[in-house]
Amino acid sequence: MDFKSIKRVHVVAALNRLRRGEVPAGFKPSKDYDVKVGVERFAPKQVVAFAHESATGTLPRPSDFEGGAETTAFRVLTRCQVQVVRKAGSRRSWIFQGNPKMFRIDEYLASRSEVVWSVNQHKQEIEPGDRVYLWRSGAAAGVIAIGRVISSVQPLPDDVPELWIGPTRKDSGLADRVRVQIIKRQKPVLSRERVMELLPELAFFRKSQGTNFPISEREANILDEELGTVIVELQADLGVPIAILEALPPDDLQSLSGPVIQGKEGRVSLYSHYVRERNVAVARDAKRQFKSKHKVLSCEACGLVPSVQYGVEIIEAHHKVPLSLSKGEREISASDFLMLCPSCHRAIHKIADCSFEALLDTLKNHLAKSKMGH
Repeated sequence: MDFKSIKRVHVVAALNRLRRGEVPAGFKPSKDYDVKVGVERFAPKQVVAFAHESATGTLPRPSDFEGGAETTAFRVLTRCQVQVVRKAGSRRSWIFQGNPKMFRIDEYLASRSEVVWSVNQHKQEIEPGDRVYLWRSGAAAGVIAIGRVISSVQPLPDDVPELWIGPTRKDSGLADRVRVQIIKRQKPVLSRERVMELLPELAFFRKSQGTNFPISEREANILDEELGTVIVELQADLGVPIAILEALPPDDLQSLSGPVIQGKEGRVSLYSHYVRERNVAVARDAKRQFKSKHKVLSCEACGLVPSVQYGVEIIEAHHKVPLSLSKGEREISASDFLMLCPSCHRAIHKIADCSFEALLDTLKNHLAKSKMGH
């Protein structure tokens, strides 16, 4: 493709065609970015396609060039003084680098589910929901963990000043940082050599001085496939066994993991996997005994009575000791269950050890804060 021939006048002509309702053949609506002109929004690849046709007489196909941050197409739009903005809820991907000669990065990541990372570049672009590949520099360089940004860039204290080494020890005062949820610790490390094989044109290798480096959607997809990131992230989000996710076809994984504008459903599929058997009869008897004692089925955590609130019965029986903690078969009775509404049931499985006490504490704290707010 001849990107160099595209000038602002060709971009303006492309925008006018899109305003008239024309769409370049084969090009779909954008997922993550828009060209913004006043209150109007346009798909960036569509703009570039029509601009290329205006400049050269040739309309490219969607597969002829990439869209997204850090691509030539987006650099053309920027050169032509066109504003490209992220859609609300879209996600970018980044390499966050740490130097083990200055900071004990392996020790920092060893046991933490959440870390705080310095943001020295791209402060206006890094947002919650973005994917992060944590990179250890030096002789054993490579991806050592995958994470997700869970806060905006903001002044935050250094949470572990004691891990800085020698004269490079940092001040624990406020500085621009983000919180990152650790999705996966990568063992073995995805080495620099392997990443160079996968992504020989990665800009990070040409200019690796700094802390925060953007990578394109295509580059992120290649890394995700190598690292198995999608399955691990879905496991964390959905709380289902990895074995079940690994059995899903690629299209189904994509549907679960990415933003989808439209899609198909209803196909009948057969999945085979191992599960721990549940004794439905005992759970049903636990509900019966609870209702006999209390006259209604209600949530033991929040007090909701669905039959009154919604006119339907949706209380669920929750194992006080999760089945996942069993090493084999075990004897159970009605006393081994709690009655929970679907919301509290899902919440308790997100809490460490499925602790009912921790769930109650969370609800009490939320109630106390609500009262203070009023």
